[in-house]
Amino acid sequence: MYRDLFKDLADNVCKPCVDALADRLTISNDGFNADDGLDEVNEIWRDIRGPELGNVVHLQAIKKGDVYVVVWPGSDGQPDLAANEAETIQAHYDPADRRRLLFVSKRWNVEIEDALGKREAVRVTLYFPDRVEKYINKSTATVRTQQGQGRYQGVDAWEPITDEDNEPWPIPHPYGVVPVVHFPYNAGGDVFGTSRMAPAIPLQKAINTFWCLLVGAADMAAIPQKYIFGVTSPAGGWQSGPDRVWEADESGPDVKLGSFETADIEKLIASIKLGVERVATNTKTPLYMLQGTQEPPAGVAVKAVEGPLVADAKTTQVSFGNRWEDAMRLAVAVKRNVAVSQVKGRIEPIWEPVEFKNEKEEAEVVKILGEAGLPLRERLERMGYASDDIDRILEAQAVDKAAADALGAQIINDRLQQMERQ
Repeated sequence: MYRDLFKDLADNVCKPCVDALADRLTISNDGFNADDGLDEVNEIWRDIRGPELGNVVHLQAIKKGDVYVVVWPGSDGQPDLAANEAETIQAHYDPADRRRLLFVSKRWNVEIEDALGKREAVRVTLYFPDRVEKYINKSTATVRTQQGQGRYQGVDAWEPITDEDNEPWPIPHPYGVVPVVHFPYNAGGDVFGTSRMAPAIPLQKAINTFWCLLVGAADMAAIPQKYIFGVTSPAGGWQSGPDRVWEADESGPDVKLGSFETADIEKLIASIKLGVERVATNTKTPLYMLQGTQEPPAGVAVKAVEGPLVADAKTTQVSFGNRWEDAMRLAVAVKRNVAVSQVKGRIEPIWEPVEFKNEKEEAEVVKILGEAGLPLRERLERMGYASDDIDRILEAQAVDKAAADALGAQIINDRLQQMERQ
C-alpha cells in the first residue's frame, strides 16, 4: 500500500551538512596571492574558470572524502585542470612514506566495436612523475550481439593504447611530479579523506524510518477509526468518509459501535527532531541550517552557534589551500613546460571570509571606523567591494580627495539605508 510512497520518502539532512561547509570555502574573485614572476597563476585561474572549478572540487571532496585534479596540457597546449571523482581515480602512496605519491591510476569503461560486435572495454591511464601510460583491456568486455550478451573469453591482458595520431607511448613529461593533485577532506592523519556525511548517514536512515512510521500512523490512526460489531455488513462493506453515516437495523447486547483512539504522533515527531539535532552535532553544522533557515534565530549568539563550523572551515582552508598551491604551481610548470621544482615563489589562494556577517552591523562598524580614520580602501574591502571598484574610487581620490572621500562615505551610507528598508 505504501511501497510506492515510501521508496521516495526521504528528508535529506545530509545535503545541508555538505552545503554548509562548501558554501564557506570560496576562493575570492581575485584568485591567488602570488610572488613576482608568477603572473601566470591568476591568468590560468581565469582561463580555466577557476571559481567554478573550485566550487566543484570543494563540494565533491566534502561530499565524498576525496577528489583529484588532473593538471595536463589541453588541446591548445595551455594548462587544463579537470576534477575527477574518487570512483574512477585512485592515488597510490609509498607504504614506507605515506607523504610520497608514487602514481595515480584512472579507470573507466568505454564502448568499442570490432569483429565481435559492440561491447564495453576497460581503459586505464597511469600518471607517473615522468610519464603517462594508457592501456585498454578488451578481454573483460561484455559482448553485445543479436543473440544477447555474453562474456568475451579472450586473453586477460592490458594493451597499450594511444588516443591521437603520432602520440608517443608512453607520453613523457618534464614536470618531475605526478600531474594529479589529491584533495582529501578530513583525512585525520591518513592520506585519504572522510566524507562529511559519514557520521550523518546512520542517523539519516533512522530519520527516514521515523518519517515512514509517521506517515503510516497519520494515515491509519491520526483520524479516529470506527468499528462496528454484531450486525450484518451492507453490500460493499462499511465505507468511511465525511459524507457517510453508519446505520444498522439490528439491536441487542452484541451490537457495538465506536471508534479507536487517535495515534499519538508527537513521539515520532520528537524522534525526528532528535535525529536532526544529533546530525547537527555530529557534523558540526548549526541546527538552524538543517531547519530550513539561512540565519540563526534572533537572540542567538552567532559565534557560539557557528563556532564548530567556522573552525572546520578554517582547518579545511589550510588543507585545500596547500593543494591549490600544488595545483597552480603544476599548472605554471605545464604552461612553461618545465619541472615543478623550477617554479619558485609563494602561491596562496585568497579565501572569502568564513564567518557569518550581519551586513547592517558590519556597515555601521565600517562607518565608525571611517570616522576614526581607517583608510578608505580598508573600509571598502570590509564592505566586500571588488578590487576593481576600489581602485576606481582611489583613482578618483588621487584627482580630488575630498570628492572621492565623499563618494566612499555615500556608498556606505547608501548601503545602510538599503538594509534599513529591507
